[in-house]
Amino acid sequence: MTESGKIFIVRPEENLLNRIARHIMSEGEAPHLKTILLPNKRAGAYLKHYLAQDLDAPILLPRIMALDDWILDCYLSGTDDPREPLNDLDAAWIAFEAYNEVLRASGARAQRWDSFFPWARHLLDALNEIDMEMVVPTDVEAEQVSHPVILSRIKSLHEVFSDLLHKKGLITRAKIFRLIAEVPEKYLGDGLQGGMNEVFCVGFYALTESEDRIFHFLFDSGAKFYWHCPSDPLPSLYERWRKKWGVEPVDIWEEGLYPPTDFHFFEAHDLHSEIKELCGRLDKMESPKAPDEYCIVPLMPTGLIPLIYHLKNVPINVTMGYPIYLTGPYRYLELVFDVVENMKERAFRVRELEELFFHPYSGLSGLVKILRDSLNPFLTREQLMEMAGEISLKRELETLFTSTLDPIMEAKTTADLGRAVDSIISFMRIRLQDPSFIESSPATSMELAALDTIEEELVPLLSNCLFSGIEMRIDGLLKFFREASRGCRIALEGEPLEGLQVMGLLETRLINFKTVFFLDTTDSILPGLEDVNPILPHGIRRWVGLPERGKEELILRYHFERLINSAREVHIFWRRQFEGRNRELQLEPGGLKSRFVERIIWGLEKKEGRPLEDVLIERSQVVLHATSSREPHELPKEPRHIEVLRRLMRSLSPTKIETYLRCPKCFFYRYILSIEERKRDSDIDYGEIGSAVHRALERYY
Repeated sequence: MTESGKIFIVRPEENLLNRIARHIMSEGEAPHLKTILLPNKRAGAYLKHYLAQDLDAPILLPRIMALDDWILDCYLSGTDDPREPLNDLDAAWIAFEAYNEVLRASGARAQRWDSFFPWARHLLDALNEIDMEMVVPTDVEAEQVSHPVILSRIKSLHEVFSDLLHKKGLITRAKIFRLIAEVPEKYLGDGLQGGMNEVFCVGFYALTESEDRIFHFLFDSGAKFYWHCPSDPLPSLYERWRKKWGVEPVDIWEEGLYPPTDFHFFEAHDLHSEIKELCGRLDKMESPKAPDEYCIVPLMPTGLIPLIYHLKNVPINVTMGYPIYLTGPYRYLELVFDVVENMKERAFRVRELEELFFHPYSGLSGLVKILRDSLNPFLTREQLMEMAGEISLKRELETLFTSTLDPIMEAKTTADLGRAVDSIISFMRIRLQDPSFIESSPATSMELAALDTIEEELVPLLSNCLFSGIEMRIDGLLKFFREASRGCRIALEGEPLEGLQVMGLLETRLINFKTVFFLDTTDSILPGLEDVNPILPHGIRRWVGLPERGKEELILRYHFERLINSAREVHIFWRRQFEGRNRELQLEPGGLKSRFVERIIWGLEKKEGRPLEDVLIERSQVVLHATSSREPHELPKEPRHIEVLRRLMRSLSPTKIETYLRCPKCFFYRYILSIEERKRDSDIDYGEIGSAVHRALERYY
């Protein structure tokens, strides 16, 4: 009988991956007979780095794998006739087919794919969670939810979805986990018998039911588990794990000199003041000699490009996903889509044309003034060509049409849309062919990476998906593209391991750094708002059979605290919230520092026995140097202006006071002369919204 495994606790102050590497090399047995399972691939790269440090001769390395890759490998090797794993888009299509089949069985009308696609994504998430948690769902009659039809038929939907996958020879990631968790001895047993393959499960924290059953089977077969956390008290999900398994973990703390973490806090007024302060601190430090010395963790992806720009003279290694929708190429695609979506009887709306022509990728800014001077809200293609001919841009405009607008207007299926997007990508590449410009601009390198990602990921998805031949309306096609690209990211995986590391928080899992910098640690970002599936809101989940949510904040807190407790020096930056009218100009979330940071400061204050916030937190100073070529002068006022001012003084609102302090002349023009700022039709009038709210509150109370 195989001896059960063990759970070891390695405290955050100690480098867990280095400890695992030394343990593997010290045992003397063939390392290649060991399997190390990790939450992500990045930790595997660091483990190989530490293994290489201890080598004095060539060896066969252990099998180092991310859990998802290992589970898929076990499924493929343990099945004589494996089904084809599905991507999320195709799985959403199968969920849509299941939904329509259930509707037709009840006599209801089937849905269109282009209109139901966003709900299909949510439905797939619910079906995947049902499989990962290994529950048999229960139908729920609830009217006060976003989609009561789905909830009232969730059991049938799950059954039909499973049947469709089986008939088509397809399988999802969640189905693979559930299948292996139901019969782990079939898929996992052969490689574990007789200790032929020792398994190390390193650094896992929050488990679904299927993961829990798979790990419990490994544990019963002798696998070793390593938790990277303090032993007293255990983080909440580890404590839950300990109680569920009825196992006491072994603390293998190595006595040594582990000084407490040195914290530095900085409150900035904007992103660039955060980065400027960070760069100033880096300048005072030695250049990194190892990949585990310095790490910058930008918690908002929008800060990555400015950060790279400021660090252009520093060797950096970026490992994180950058959303494709934040890139220039995606924005250009949106401009093309906007032009097509706002056509009216084969004429193009000038407002969207102006933005498209003015964009550097189009190279038609010379046409913008002519468009404006025409005073026509809509123009036909023939009229545009005639205008372009007047300034010798007819050929360029024709190229723009044939490469970008025409392919989109002619698209009827996702396969057509894939070809159209590919044509636009080729058009954009022409604008990015200057090597000197590419080398001098980090932003341009990101543009190229975005083009590659769209071309290599989104275009094949559109062209080869299960529904590539289904015809849709153009508005549905473009809506589908936006939804499909929402989760698409540029995969920045820095290799080799050298220089200053820039990582997302989840990419830092299991890795220790000597110095860590956090950007944008505001509460709206860390932990931020929980992403709730509208199909499975709080209070409904337990009726379906699913556990209530609440892990997300615990998971983020664990990874944040593990990282800071493993570092010798931590620098935490956040942006303070703009007040009043300036909040409208704020592009990124700001305001209250993260509750996780508040816990750190409270711990330091508790230790010292006194308030420390003003002592601990440095704040950026905004120095305004107002200069003018003219001497300040008093605005001339007539008696009627004085009378208006007297009436205003009886009930000055905070907005009026703020306007006066910001610009007395604006106050005079707006409130004394009643000259309103010109607004576009599409502008949101925040003043009118505020006034409406005030009137409603006044009437109600």
